[in-house]
Amino acid sequence: GMSRFFEALGADPGRDLTLARLIRELEGFRLSYWAIFGWFNVLAGRWVYRFFDLLVLLGAIGLPLAVTRALKRRDHFSVSPLVVVLIWLVTVALGYVRYNQLIDAATGRLVFPAIGGLSLLLAWGLVQFPPLRHRMAFVYALGAAIFVIALACPFLYIRPAYARPPVVSADSVHALPNETDVSYDGQMKLLGYELEREAFHPGEAVYVTLYWQALGKMERDHSVSLVLLTPSGKLVGQEDSYPGLGSYPTSHWEEGQVIADRSWVRVKPRAPLPTVAWLGVKVYYLPTMEQLAALANGEPVEQVLLGRIKITAWEGEEYAISTPVSGNFGNQIGLLGYDLEGREVHAGETLRLTLYWRARGEVEQDYTVFTHVVDDAGRIWTQDDSQPLRGDYPTSFWGAEEVVRDPYELTLPEDMPPGEYEVEVGLYLLPSVERLPVLDGEGQVLDNRIKLSTIAVLE
Repeated sequence: GMSRFFEALGADPGRDLTLARLIRELEGFRLSYWAIFGWFNVLAGRWVYRFFDLLVLLGAIGLPLAVTRALKRRDHFSVSPLVVVLIWLVTVALGYVRYNQLIDAATGRLVFPAIGGLSLLLAWGLVQFPPLRHRMAFVYALGAAIFVIALACPFLYIRPAYARPPVVSADSVHALPNETDVSYDGQMKLLGYELEREAFHPGEAVYVTLYWQALGKMERDHSVSLVLLTPSGKLVGQEDSYPGLGSYPTSHWEEGQVIADRSWVRVKPRAPLPTVAWLGVKVYYLPTMEQLAALANGEPVEQVLLGRIKITAWEGEEYAISTPVSGNFGNQIGLLGYDLEGREVHAGETLRLTLYWRARGEVEQDYTVFTHVVDDAGRIWTQDDSQPLRGDYPTSFWGAEEVVRDPYELTLPEDMPPGEYEVEVGLYLLPSVERLPVLDGEGQVLDNRIKLSTIAVLE
């Protein structure tokens, strides 16, 4: 059963679960252990987590005191029940670690089989602080406080998250953010959208408010599919739901109504990094999977694409660069170095070149990288030109001082004569093909390319 379960979830036996990564994921574990709702996207108030953080801290401090006091009164204390509880906690903890070696799921519910033992030890530590005569009053007060929090959460946090989306007043329709002109089969229209932010990490939820208008009375309850697509077409996120998470289906919409529907799509935990992703919207009828034809500005489109977001790692990568260089392209982008697999090759083989860029500041335009293999006469025998990471991470999305690892493949022609050749790189802007100049330390122009290395093509 577990093997089928892991197969369905796409378990990765090679997942690198280090101690540092496990510690980083404790934040999500902590939130989901105490209070998290929906599909891990509805949180309680910060004060709720602070309250339970205080309980855990006091319980952890009080637990050694409880054990010390108990051992002094061996006639009233038996070690064996405590040992049984600890063995069970260790067993569940090992299972939790093993599970996370296969599946990216650092959630508190995975240790709920041990919640009895955990709560017992936590309570045992907590009751060490009040005087003995007030201990029962403390227990009742603490229990009442936790009960009130549990009773309040559905009304304070869950109910608002699943509330029916608001209807936009007629006076506000003309001031919608990011106006669009997209209609779906003449039944509903997307008037605009608003992203809550533009930079995300793997596993995070991308919240977006979609402003829909009913073009007529609809008989069917249509589903909305939100997708995240990289420029090269990789799917890095998808969520499907009814408008308002089902609280306001399309069959209830009134003609002409404009609805502000706050939706979300989660970035895949294993999304390729770094990258940008387009937010796409489709509308379909779930029972038949019939997709509503979309018209954007009056033209039919297969996939409606709205804005782009940036997806980067939680922590910056540290790279071991085999050949450091110091290149300055127009005071905008620096070349830190490169890796080149093999400097002696045969015709028909492929050179694998990895470039390491650093943004010297905010880059406003999307530059294309050229990588050439040229002879002494300057003839280009092979080249690999593209925007960084095959177009998935344009330079205009780079942050100041951000380092980007950018691989290329240069396949040599079968008829390439033996001899020595140069590998050169540079940056240019489309459609003008104007190259960024290479500058020296004083800002003087040296060239419009950097020669990296000489390679030898053998017989």
